[in-house]
Amino acid sequence: WFQIGGPAAVMVALLLGAMAFAVRQCRDLGGRARLAAGATAAFLAAVSMAGAGAFSGEGLSAAENAPPWRPFDAARIEAEVTSGQTVLVDVTADWCLTCQINKSLVLERGRVAELLGGGGVIAMRADWTSPDDRIAAYLESFGRFGIPFNVVHGPAAPGGVVLPELLSESAVLTAVEEAGGTGVAAREPARPGSG
Repeated sequence: WFQIGGPAAVMVALLLGAMAFAVRQCRDLGGRARLAAGATAAFLAAVSMAGAGAFSGEGLSAAENAPPWRPFDAARIEAEVTSGQTVLVDVTADWCLTCQINKSLVLERGRVAELLGGGGVIAMRADWTSPDDRIAAYLESFGRFGIPFNVVHGPAAPGGVVLPELLSESAVLTAVEEAGGTGVAAREPARPGSG
């Protein structure tokens, strides 16, 4: 992840998986079919390497525009919510593939990144790359023991609105609206047809 960025690593992993599947399916074939399978595997390898190069710049650009993540602090969440703020907590780890996909496709781009970067919602990241008892206790308080795990705390939902493991922009924005109540909705751009 650190060398080529999250999006490139995800693309490489998916293409290498497809390549391995193609080779496995064609192992019993002979002659020309085996040659075709080898050519397909070589092509997929070349595409994955080219894709890594193409996406690594995008990964760096997304990282430069990433929201200002605060380190995880359970006591701080309660204090921020008590003062009327909304807090999105992202429990993640470098080794968690789904976490990296969530970051690349939802948390660090589009409307969610704008909201987190614009001060409407406090972005708090719990990095579980190495074991951390505080993060484990936080997860356990929701009956969870694995990641990815994302939750939005706010004045209308101090206990938190738990998000699905695979995030979407609409799921995050809906949770922010639900947890934040009118304070966050007032800071968000008005949606067509809302009254």
